[in-house]
Amino acid sequence: MPRSDYASRSDRSNDRRISRTRFAARCLPSLAGTVLVVWLAQQMLGQISELDTANLPLFDVIRFGGSFLIFATAAYMLVRHQHRHLEKRCNDAGSGWGGEEWLFRVGRLAAPIGMLLPFWWSPVVAVVLVQFVYGLSLPYNPLPNLSGYPRRDDAPLLPLAWMSGLTAVAMVALALLA
Repeated sequence: MPRSDYASRSDRSNDRRISRTRFAARCLPSLAGTVLVVWLAQQMLGQISELDTANLPLFDVIRFGGSFLIFATAAYMLVRHQHRHLEKRCNDAGSGWGGEEWLFRVGRLAAPIGMLLPFWWSPVVAVVLVQFVYGLSLPYNPLPNLSGYPRRDDAPLLPLAWMSGLTAVAMVALALLA
């Protein structure tokens, strides 16, 4: 297919491609949410470890199990949110879909296991961080492709992209300190 058949102008409604800056800005909720979910789950595990679990009523055990199910679902949704944007970033670069799919499979497996085994929170955090770094490392492609014409980055996205980068660095620092 000749290049003249591709779109020659940016379509504001076409959301199949996102640039690095737009990708970083859209990853801020999943990065911050991962920090929050992991912190809340660790706090809850700390509270449970202080309880006398031998004399705990069955209703409380079921309630704690339900809480962990909610945390597992939240972790999966955060990995899925970032996966959707990483997929669009791969569309922009025109490559990298294999690595993106592999990362999503690992994250999809690590999220529920992280609820059963508390030390598995590290892989959930690592998957979210690697998805973020992988999306930033994909090359810039200024040419139109089958996913549309590249859109320019808006000025308000830059502070959000910087905040995403700082959140990712803070996640690494917290993981090394813990």
